[in-house]
Amino acid sequence: MPGYAAPDAGTITLRNLLQNRSGIADGLMDGFRKDAAAIAALDISPLEAANRFALGRTGDAPGTAFDYVNTNWIVVQAVLEHAGGAPLAEMMQARIFDPADMSTAVIMTDGSLPGAAPVTTENPVIRIPDFVLCAGGLAATPADLIRLARFAHHAGAFTPEMLADLETVASPADYYALGGRVRQAMVNGEVRTINWESGSNGPFKSYTVYDPVADIGYAIMTNEDDFDFIGARRDRWLREELAGELLE
Repeated sequence: MPGYAAPDAGTITLRNLLQNRSGIADGLMDGFRKDAAAIAALDISPLEAANRFALGRTGDAPGTAFDYVNTNWIVVQAVLEHAGGAPLAEMMQARIFDPADMSTAVIMTDGSLPGAAPVTTENPVIRIPDFVLCAGGLAATPADLIRLARFAHHAGAFTPEMLADLETVASPADYYALGGRVRQAMVNGEVRTINWESGSNGPFKSYTVYDPVADIGYAIMTNEDDFDFIGARRDRWLREELAGELLE
């Protein structure tokens, strides 16, 4: 990525970033802990943010250890916008939301939920800075989250090799693959790879699970900051509707 000031940038791959195995220290969260309001108000590009927050390193070489780091997604966004020649929100709309028929989905560049009367809560949505919209900047309905999960498998745009990349777990202890999580489940006597995603922004939490073989999924959300509540319903869907059992 031209302009990234880290002297060891050539040792970190896009795959390392998408697998959260880059070795980049979480400078963004360090900044939020010191002055969240100031960080949220920054008007800088993803590349400028990468040069501010993504120069520190952990003790692990790239690709050798899992570390869920929001700072990784600053660099991912900078790479995407450099390669695509457009803002992330425009590319997501043209390349994902429109082809996947995600009519409600939006990247929240203004920090607000979409629609004329969005669901509200006493604790507001966290304003995601424009330079790290890959980390918590998506808003959509549960139905659109299922459309997002099935898009890679049924739109015809992903090769078998690309799908294998999405389903190959890089960090088994955390079930983390490429940009998200997958789980193995026994369904009707067959071992299947199930998309196993979560989302969080303040009190808004979500779970999305999807079985590409059966082409069926389940998504649930809450605005009450309760992963346990929605997690129990996700697990019940897996058992009772999909007739599946997690293997690990």
